[in-house]
Amino acid sequence: MKILKLIEGVKKKKFGPYPSFSPIDVLRCAWELERRKGRGRLSRELGIGEWSTRSILKFLKKEEVVDATPMGYKLTKKGFGLLEELRKYAADMSAFHPTLLTLDKKSVGILVRGKKPARVLDVRDEAVRMGASGITLLSFKRGRFYFVDSGDELQRDYLQALAGICSTFKFQEGDMLLLCFGDEGDKLERAAWASFIKIYKGA
Repeated sequence: MKILKLIEGVKKKKFGPYPSFSPIDVLRCAWELERRKGRGRLSRELGIGEWSTRSILKFLKKEEVVDATPMGYKLTKKGFGLLEELRKYAADMSAFHPTLLTLDKKSVGILVRGKKPARVLDVRDEAVRMGASGITLLSFKRGRFYFVDSGDELQRDYLQALAGICSTFKFQEGDMLLLCFGDEGDKLERAAWASFIKIYKGA
């Protein structure tokens, strides 16, 4: 996937001795710029400083992924192409309130399409490494949800927890729900994207 190659390019680039953002923030920035935004708003939504946001935008502008306009930053044709390719596999992303599915902790979920994890344990370890407490992975087959690790169908106790998620995500046959949950909300989005990358690369 081209946007993941872009992230690899960030790892090789020197932004100074102590960069206060991660390569995943570059992906998050491109995702947020599906709609035009100013640097200040983008910085708040990403949860990183304006100087770091400026460095990311400068990198993306050099790569011809974003354009700067008087009304804010927007994706270029190339940028929208990268986002469109990403959405083939990460169809949607959203934050969710605590539920039984996430041990009563807040979560960030990604609707994963067309990919399955080689090992659920590897995905969980990646999420924990990025600051999450754990993950829940569900597959959607024949109109029902199943735990990916055990293959067990969700019991009735969990259906209420799924109601809010199903009103946000539009599931298709074979989709997978990735939920990264924990107490540190500012780290969950990064953990979710890192887990998605692990799924994508490990599939």
